[in-house]
Amino acid sequence: MSQPEARAWWADVEDLRERIELRRETEQRTQAAVSTAPRAAAPRRTVQITGRPVSAPAPRPLVASRPRPTRAMDAATRRPDRIAGWAALLGLVLVLVSTATH
Repeated sequence: MSQPEARAWWADVEDLRERIELRRETEQRTQAAVSTAPRAAAPRRTVQITGRPVSAPAPRPLVASRPRPTRAMDAATRRPDRIAGWAALLGLVLVLVSTATH
């Protein structure tokens, strides 16, 4: 690097350095002003101890209710003859497969 190039580079860096130093000084002043300002005391968080971790559970109904059947169970109990028909058809297919492979 020649001397004129070095001087031009130094001038650019010097200009940037001055800006950075000014910014640091202003940041330090604002931090010093903030740290010396009196802080308002934050309200203290308190917990009231009642002896129960959660509220009391809701009372249970006097009559026990049955759970409602699911759709699959409802469909199966509505037409049991259809289930029996599929079981018979599956048995027939198994017999045919076993005789064909024997």
